[in-house]
Amino acid sequence: MIAALLLLGCQPYPGGVAPEDVIALEICPTDAPCTPRADGVSQVTVRACVPTDTVPLRKDELEMTLELSGGEWISGSSDGVTLTELVDEDPCVDTAAITPVHDEQLRVTATVEGVRLSQVLGLSPAEIGDVQLSPSTYTLDAAGPNQLTVSVEVFSPSAGPVSNGTTIDFQVVAAEPAETGYTLWPDHAILDDGVGAVTLVTSGGLDSLTLRATATPPDWAGATLTVAPVSAELELLGE
Repeated sequence: MIAALLLLGCQPYPGGVAPEDVIALEICPTDAPCTPRADGVSQVTVRACVPTDTVPLRKDELEMTLELSGGEWISGSSDGVTLTELVDEDPCVDTAAITPVHDEQLRVTATVEGVRLSQVLGLSPAEIGDVQLSPSTYTLDAAGPNQLTVSVEVFSPSAGPVSNGTTIDFQVVAAEPAETGYTLWPDHAILDDGVGAVTLVTSGGLDSLTLRATATPPDWAGATLTVAPVSAELELLGE
């Protein structure tokens, strides 16, 4: 009955048929490599099958379309997010997708003869590989007050962007003399495409100051991989 309905090219859920009876869809099957990290370089495996026990294959090939909510297929797609494959003697399509950069989830939708089935995979934030600090000046006027801007850029290990929602915390960890006054603003911020800045104001009489910046990944509900915070320090000297 299901095969006959497919032959007729009926609309989704023909005759009360559940999409799970027509399509078996897996993201990250247990026997395939998978790295569910939203960094624009990691890959997740996708397997979509037409179950032959419930849907006998037609003599002429079935066409299956796979669509991504973000990222791109590793090959065979004209627009990056849509992939069309023929299902013939082999009832399964095995492929892989490159993860998006900023999305907390990846949705894959498979369509066969008008029947659609979607699965969602929770992603983990991009790893933090490097924190770079660039002050407007590396030297301080020891005799008088100082005001400078320290820019920060945070990169993933692949030198790509970190995930949206990554935060940066600034802290003065050492000052000489210790009683010297200073102000940081803001001392906490959400990065915009991995970029942020802090304004540092100091009083006079400062011989040296060490600033620490700590980048922390966002806390995503569906994350399964851990991402550790990464810190960098910058020493400014008075002269």
